[in-house]
Amino acid sequence: MLFLANCVSHITFPHFVRFIVYAVTSMVYLEAFLFRRCAVLWQNRDLPSVRLTDILLFDLLLISASIWGQLSHSSPISLSSS
Repeated sequence: MLFLANCVSHITFPHFVRFIVYAVTSMVYLEAFLFRRCAVLWQNRDLPSVRLTDILLFDLLLISASIWGQLSHSSPISLSSS
């Protein structure tokens, strides 16, 4: 409470209370959306899921490594004429 006594004065107290109310309201609003999404996921928890096999993961690693290698070794375009 000492920290708030230093930062919130009689002049800024209404703004602080308004900020707290808006923050709590927005968190409750967000929690409602998250609860709805978690409820859907919980209802569908027994459905089969897509599993990435080791071969597919290795292929994705090779593709991303080759793309990154091409991007990191590319030289910038020179605008000066030789």
